[in-house]
Amino acid sequence: MIHRLWHIIVGIIAVVVLSSCQNSAPLDYTPEYFVEAYLVVDAPLQNVFVGRTQSLTDSVRAGQGSITDAQVQILEGEGTNIRTYTLRYLQATRSYSLADTTVRVKPATRYRLQIRTADGANLTGTTYTPNRIAWTRNVKPILYYPQDTLALVSPDSLSIAWTAEPNTVEYLIASTCLDTLEYGKYLMPPTTEKNRRIERFFEANAPRYDDITRYGFLQSNSVATVWTAFKWFGRHTITVYAPDRNFLNWFKLTNFQGNASYDPLFGSIEGGYGVFGSASRVVGETFVVKNRP
Repeated sequence: MIHRLWHIIVGIIAVVVLSSCQNSAPLDYTPEYFVEAYLVVDAPLQNVFVGRTQSLTDSVRAGQGSITDAQVQILEGEGTNIRTYTLRYLQATRSYSLADTTVRVKPATRYRLQIRTADGANLTGTTYTPNRIAWTRNVKPILYYPQDTLALVSPDSLSIAWTAEPNTVEYLIASTCLDTLEYGKYLMPPTTEKNRRIERFFEANAPRYDDITRYGFLQSNSVATVWTAFKWFGRHTITVYAPDRNFLNWFKLTNFQGNASYDPLFGSIEGGYGVFGSASRVVGETFVVKNRP
């Protein structure tokens, strides 16, 4: 979900760096380090991206700015009860991960990220992982569009809810289509029918029109089904994240506040740009059935 954001980060930071050098020639560009790292409760320690910003005068290519030879460590715990994990670079993901995938992120725990680059730069960040959350009312396994939008049962049978996380200011909810091409093969009995978009006139020129995931923010731990969350029919996951402040701020900066400027208050990396944040999550799956009378 999150790793693709580094393309956005490059644009944000490059604009900031160039605009701060008002008296320099456009080719006078000094790359800056940035980090994108998220810990998810009960998931492995993985996908810590370390890179350099790239000049606006160059073509931005995936992996071009990756740092592959840094020393990356994550420290778990506080005081005298600290465990240190050393991550290794994986070419397949262009990021750093812990080889032992049986080690999982703990809830309500302090984690510190320490990165030292080959040229001696130090990048650090700290996050406190949220408590676990769990469904108290999971998403229905089958939804009918638009039939369910016209005849909801009271109380709303399509609402979802989860346990509250007391330190979370806003929850992030994501609807992801798992297969934008196939539809009929998931039916019983299977058919050859293909998937298609749910067309809405106000979305024709919307940003991220083709993204398979749609995000939203909630300030409560329950919500009725929002039909505009679904862009396609067929298989979907509904994921609710309880993010820490670092995760929340950076996600808003890179997804909802445009790419024209960088606000250092939204970053959480000392010695560079970027984020070291965390979240807990719950995931449910549903199938959106095509129009029925």
